[in-house]
Amino acid sequence: MSAPRRRLVLWYCLAIGSLGALHPLLSLVLLRRGASEAVIPYVLALFPLGLLVAGPAWGWLADRTGRTVRVVTVSMSVAAIGACVLLAPSGWVALVPGLALIAFSRGGSISLFDVYTMAALGGGPEGRAGYGRVRMWGSVAFIGVVQATGLLAERATAAPLVVNALLLAGAAVTAASLPSAPPTESPPKVRVWDVLAIPGIRGILLVGFLHVATTSTYEHLFALHASAAGLDDGAIGTAVALGVTAEVTVMFVAPALFRRFSARSLIVVAVLAGIPRWWFTGTADSSAVLVAAQSLHGLTFGLWWIAGVAYVAERAPDHLRGTAQGAFMAAGFGLGSMSALLVAGQVLPRVGSSSLFVGLVGVSALAVALLPWALSGATPDASSDGGG
Repeated sequence: MSAPRRRLVLWYCLAIGSLGALHPLLSLVLLRRGASEAVIPYVLALFPLGLLVAGPAWGWLADRTGRTVRVVTVSMSVAAIGACVLLAPSGWVALVPGLALIAFSRGGSISLFDVYTMAALGGGPEGRAGYGRVRMWGSVAFIGVVQATGLLAERATAAPLVVNALLLAGAAVTAASLPSAPPTESPPKVRVWDVLAIPGIRGILLVGFLHVATTSTYEHLFALHASAAGLDDGAIGTAVALGVTAEVTVMFVAPALFRRFSARSLIVVAVLAGIPRWWFTGTADSSAVLVAAQSLHGLTFGLWWIAGVAYVAERAPDHLRGTAQGAFMAAGFGLGSMSALLVAGQVLPRVGSSSLFVGLVGVSALAVALLPWALSGATPDASSDGGG
């Protein structure tokens, strides 16, 4: 692995690892700092809200200035400052400003770095194919950091906050060490809403909103559902680990997938996979079936991520690529995740988790039904390879 590629891998390990340090245990941190169970979902909603609002804004800034690496460095530095704010001993209310600073500053960093990574790997089809092999190390780091932070938290309750701050600071330093692309001599006027005029983008934003709403429901409620179904903590951990392992595997074989299939075809597979996943998750009367169903996470999340990022990269012109990737992440992981949290909060007490997951089958089916419209007439821009 070349030195520049190693630095790309390192950045993903630090940035995605920071998510694993903070988010799985954040609700417990808030609870131990005095937050009620009724308040915690609203605090957690800061993160999809930050992605929804700030993701396109950071992307617009990168496109407008032509300084993607500098924008990522600034955003991650501000996030690291927010993480340091969390380290002061205090009640849960005092954590909110730091969490908001992280949510709104880190919002677009990963999608912007995706754009930079694909360009650094050669651009065009080569960059899109090689991207999965680099991005997968972030998922590997996520698994390791979650496990290590969980062990540390048994000895020191502030461990998630400390590890998160260290990793965010490392990501900022790593970004600062990367070479910048030559700035555009005269950057074109960039408006966020210009993204909606790109062929094929409005459809994928709508499908992304629906699809990621289902996967976000899993992220937040699977442990609760599996526990009610009789799985112990070890089995729940096995199910989650199986899903992330499948995700890493899909990203590892990304070059082979992109040689044989278009991003459009891979998106169809990713969205279709949600139907059996949510059906078996909601109806399984066997712990083995419930655990095995989570292997589809490799398709519903891993394949969706790499294919969606590639699809947007194929279609967005150079001067809008950061904004377009920010909008793609904002529609799904911002608006979709936030909607999932709000709807689940209303529906779960009334129908229970089994019915909620079965209901996600209908959401995935709607997303599948929209795919012919969403992907029709979407042609890559002239700078792409034309496959998709």
